[in-house]
Formats: sequence, structure tokens, C-alpha cells
Amino acid sequence: MNSFRITAAMMVAIATWVLVAGQAQAAVQTTTATANSFGFTVSSTDLLNQGQQLASSSFVGTDTWGGGPVSKLTDGAMYGVNQGDTTGSLSPQEGDVATFFLDTTTNTAGYDITSLVTYTAYEAGVFVAQGYDVAYRQVNSALFTPLTTVSVADNQGQEVRVTIDDSGAGFIATGVDALQFTYHGNFFIYREYDLFGSASVIPEPASLGLLAIGVGTMVLGRRRRA
Repeated sequence: MNSFRITAAMMVAIATWVLVAGQAQAAVQTTTATANSFGFTVSSTDLLNQGQQLASSSFVGTDTWGGGPVSKLTDGAMYGVNQGDTTGSLSPQEGDVATFFLDTTTNTAGYDITSLVTYTAYEAGVFVAQGYDVAYRQVNSALFTPLTTVSVADNQGQEVRVTIDDSGAGFIATGVDALQFTYHGNFFIYREYDLFGSASVIPEPASLGLLAIGVGTMVLGRRRRA
């Protein structure tokens, strides 16, 4: 029988994998709700809200109705003057891209995301469809990972709310430092985006060490019984 040697580095690697696996999400789900006449209340304290954890945002494309800038989606307000006022909105066209960067100056490990909520609204009950691909980027990565695709039909009421969360009440993404939306369709009037979650926790070396010892002991015990 070949000898098997567990080094400290191997135990730490195993322990880290166990911690990450323990945070794995169940399944990303999307739910839709509709309302009329100021039926939804948006958040002014979520991660994307200006003055909270949003560092910056960018938009590559053309705003159909002359609203914008993209920061209007993170100002904690559903409307401008009224439901027909598009100055407090963003209406992207097919293929346009909006990116939101979270502040990792203090929370260097990024953020663990529990839900993302997007709103469209217009007084006539049209232009309230939603269509986009949303992806997230993790800290120290240059790539965006697809999260889900949203496709909601028009003419469902004056306001449409789409909620993206985890079916097991867990995280839909961890260690996040940016979100990116690639839009489908034209003329949809987006009003506000809300992002909920908390700062990612970096495991302390002592915790990793204890877990590594436990995992190592378990592996050695199984080897001796083999």
C-alpha cells in the first residue's frame, strides 16, 4: 500500500474547501410582482444605494427616453416628479451594458449577496417589461460570472418588481465586488435597483487551523481503518 502523507498545506486547503462548500447556494430563483400607483417601496439603505457601498457605476449605450444617468437607478427613489417623469429612470436599448462597482476599500473580501431587486414603472402601464442578463464579478477576478437571465413581458401594470434570490435562503453569490447588466429589448423604463447582502467574512487563521486539524484527523482515522 502506498503511504499517504498529509501536510499542513494540504489540511489548510481541505479546510478552505470545506468552508467554501458550506456556503454553496441552493438555486437562484426569480419572482415577479406587479402593482399600480406607487405600490412598491424601494430601499435607500441597500448595498447599491448612493452613500452606502456603491463605489461607482458606468453605462455603455443610449438612454431612449433621456433619463439617466445610470446613477438614477441607485438613488433610493422610484420616481422623479411623478410616474410619467422619465428623468429619474434609465431606458437602455438592446445590448447596452450597465456596471455597478462596490466599495472594497474597507470590506476587502467583497460582499455576500442574498438578493437583487429591479423595478420598472410608467404611468400608462407600458414600457414596464424587464429583460437582461445579470452577472457578478468576485474580488481579484477580471471575469464576470453569469448569474441569471430575466425576461418579463410588458403590459402587466404600472409597476413591475423582479426579485432574484436563493431558493434556500442563502447567498446567490459570494465575494462580489461588481454587478453587470446586459439588456435585451428597448424602451423599458427601469426606475431602481436594490442589492441586499453583507460584507464577506475572511476566515481567521486560527479557525482555518482548527478546521484543518479536524479534517486531517478524520482522514487519518479513515486511513488507519482501511
